Amino acid sequence: MPDIRVTCPTCNTQLEVDAAYEGEEVECGNCLQVFVATTKKSGGSTSGGQIRGATSRSRSSRDDDDDRPRRRRRDYDDDDDDDDYRPRRRSQGGNGQAVTALVLGILSLPLCCCPLVGIATSIGAITTGSLGMKKAENKGMAVAGLVLGIIGLILAIINAAAGVAMNLNQNKFR
Repeated sequence: MPDIRVTCPTCNTQLEVDAAYEGEEVECGNCLQVFVATTKKSGGSTSGGQIRGATSRSRSSRDDDDDRPRRRRRDYDDDDDDDDYRPRRRSQGGNGQAVTALVLGILSLPLCCCPLVGIATSIGAITTGSLGMKKAENKGMAVAGLVLGIIGLILAIINAAAGVAMNLNQNKFR
């Protein structure tokens, strides 16, 4: 349906309302005053409508000093709108280096039993962990991977040193 133009009799704001609301009470979006929506063609008043429960009068600067209560604008608080249950979208890009550092750091601990694989895995965890700490996303995972990689490297070096020492002293214990 086409829209009609009405004027709020209180604040003289031009409003567009659906033609279906002509002759019915509407609320002004500016001053929140309720009035009957009429147009000049429909035989209503020239001011655009009658205020419910009030007489028609013009506003002047003297009206601001009177003691009648003012209607306040409604504040709609949308903070309690918790009915959005859609899953949150994952951020684009992410920090794959932090995840790689954490995985390699975890793997470096049990792989320290085989020093060659343990040292390589630990160095990979340390490298990707230090690179992953440059991004703000998943910085905690990058730090955890870096720390686990350092621990795995120390354990792998100790294991390698113990293995070399045992091989060198093998002839003395026969």
